[in-house]
Amino acid sequence: MELDARRHHRIAINGRTLTYHQLCLRIITISEEENGSRVVYGGARVRAWPEDKPTHYYMNFIDGCDRFPEVGGEKSLTISLPIKRLKQSRRGALLTDRIEQASQPNHYLKIYAWGDITARSGNKKGYELEVAALDNLVLKVVKKKPAERK
Repeated sequence: MELDARRHHRIAINGRTLTYHQLCLRIITISEEENGSRVVYGGARVRAWPEDKPTHYYMNFIDGCDRFPEVGGEKSLTISLPIKRLKQSRRGALLTDRIEQASQPNHYLKIYAWGDITARSGNKKGYELEVAALDNLVLKVVKKKPAERK
């Protein structure tokens, strides 16, 4: 949406009417009370795991969940996507293509996602964003701008 359209557009969620800016929150600004009822967004680095025969893509957000308590000493946020799940989805090829582009040097993803932020299980640190449907995930590849020399 264009900036002016975003200012005037309203969306009804759980009986509340929200502006675009109230609905879409950066990772660092979302609170536990808003968890699961807002779209979160932010930049993320991507890696395939394991490297030799990947079964998952991990998207690690650059920012953390600053308004959440630490889990295992961290507030980091990750999305884990099984490659098998991507292959079974009608949008999987598009998402895989964008993930692979963002895996290249000097690239990252800008992610918009709707889901619940939960503490990572086991001894893992930080949080995971559980995306119930791949339709709730939008990925944009961003090429880092070279640093300016003075």
